[in-house]
Amino acid sequence: MDDRLQLSVGDIKLALGERSGEGRAGTVFEDRGYAITLHYPESLGQATVYVEDYVLDRPTEVRSEDGVMVCHWQQTDVFRNCFGLTAFRVEFSQGSTVYSPYIEVLSRKISPEEIMAMVRYLQSRAERIIQVGFAKTGLGMAPGGSTASIERAVDVAEEAVAAIEDLLVVRPSRIRRRLVERRVVKGYEPRDPVDDRSITYVLENLDKGALSPDPEKHALPVDLSGRRLYFSELDVVHKQESTDVYENRIIHGFLRSMHHRLGEIRSYLQEVYRELDRYYLEGAAEQSEEYTSFLSVCGYHVGRISRQTLDRIATLLERIRINEWRAQQLIPAKPLQEMPRNTPWFAVYPRYRRVFVSAQQWYMIRDEFSDLSRLLLRLRTIDRLYECVCLFQLVELFEAEGWQLHDASMMGLPGPLWGEMNNCYRFRSAEGELELLWEPPIPPHGSGEHLWNRVKVSGDSERFFAPDFLVRITHRASGKECCIVLDAKYGSEKSVFQHHLPKVVLKYTYGVAKSDELSQPPFQHTWVLAPIGRLLNYQWQLPEAGFKRTTVGVVGILPGARDVLRKWYREVVLKSLS
Repeated sequence: MDDRLQLSVGDIKLALGERSGEGRAGTVFEDRGYAITLHYPESLGQATVYVEDYVLDRPTEVRSEDGVMVCHWQQTDVFRNCFGLTAFRVEFSQGSTVYSPYIEVLSRKISPEEIMAMVRYLQSRAERIIQVGFAKTGLGMAPGGSTASIERAVDVAEEAVAAIEDLLVVRPSRIRRRLVERRVVKGYEPRDPVDDRSITYVLENLDKGALSPDPEKHALPVDLSGRRLYFSELDVVHKQESTDVYENRIIHGFLRSMHHRLGEIRSYLQEVYRELDRYYLEGAAEQSEEYTSFLSVCGYHVGRISRQTLDRIATLLERIRINEWRAQQLIPAKPLQEMPRNTPWFAVYPRYRRVFVSAQQWYMIRDEFSDLSRLLLRLRTIDRLYECVCLFQLVELFEAEGWQLHDASMMGLPGPLWGEMNNCYRFRSAEGELELLWEPPIPPHGSGEHLWNRVKVSGDSERFFAPDFLVRITHRASGKECCIVLDAKYGSEKSVFQHHLPKVVLKYTYGVAKSDELSQPPFQHTWVLAPIGRLLNYQWQLPEAGFKRTTVGVVGILPGARDVLRKWYREVVLKSLS
């Protein structure tokens, strides 16, 4: 990449490259302003700078110096909504995109306890989030089990490996001694792989005095003349018989799955602890206690983890590798021509059933861990984290009020987690239909693109408005349609009332209109979602002319509490439809 590509944040200089977030370059504070300067070659065209998903406003100064464009932003509070590891992204009009290293953003507007409360709420809804949020995007599979965590995944893996070892390894010395004494097999190591049902059959024949079964009637999956009880080329069965090759193939695939996933978890933990070590070595831990570092809660989304987990995983990986080899030895190199399934061994045979139950638990946990952790790792801004909480609080609200979710999909809209999470949720009930959109764009007037017949009529004619949520309710009995705009803001009641609410009202009450009725209010309800414990209705501040059935205000949404939200729905929304 061109050496002339550089971004400066205060005194911190960031080299821009094609790969996202390589290394860390410094620490900033979310409540302070920083001057930002971008240098890039003129040949790249016009530059648009993003911090996570937020775009910077137009630069205060733009100049050209010897073929290099210099864009300067004066004391911008660009990190006001960020916490944790944050990276810049610069998109050029000629099509190229470059990224900066990560910057550690320390915040004091939100405490670790508040972060944990929001994340625990999302964790407690893990199954529903995966089912609703990911089902139509190809990321999620059938949900189930308890909330995912690394410790839980390791516990299930250890239990599964123990069950597999109990199945594949002949441990009781009494059985080994009897086999050797009767000269059914020569001496072999206790850790050699065997088929447990084959041993049982051999012992039954020993008790009957039959040292060698009749090969015309039975074809044992063991080699009676070798050191090890492997499958041999005699492993061809009659239709009346059954074979465990099918089960052993499943076990082998199960082990490979565990080996791959635990390897990913170990790599992730190593990266987490590497960052923690670097963080403390650099002395950043001595920063003011008023600020919250993302690294101080970097393991929040996977539960409580310790460094001993790495040792447990390393031991598990070695055990899995050995048992994977054992299972492979029990699968004949020559595929069977026919494989009767007269006996469901996973359901009937106790040791196989134990492995099967462990496999079920493992696959449920790995789905939850991979999808939910992927989502939470993307939420590196306070607003994004709070938006996710609000989204699923709204979904729970509508379902509790009798609306049935019948479709969740990814619309052709540039949503907050485009390509990863659904942004359109449709509900039905006896009352009518309801549609919930997450960050839909409201296009400028004259663009030819309309969303629910609403257009932007103020500000930049090229940029879209994108409220956090839009809700449209079509009431079947009255034929009325109710459109609601909701904007989520994580802040104090004072800051929301003094700063955010006026901006939201101006933007979505006076800056948006119906394309065919420009004089009518575009939305019946314009509300701010904030982490407060009450409902604040400011309808009296609107002019009476044209706004009698329009409400504005602040409704509280807190993780795990939805009483205020239900009160708002019943006292404000339902009354407007009656």
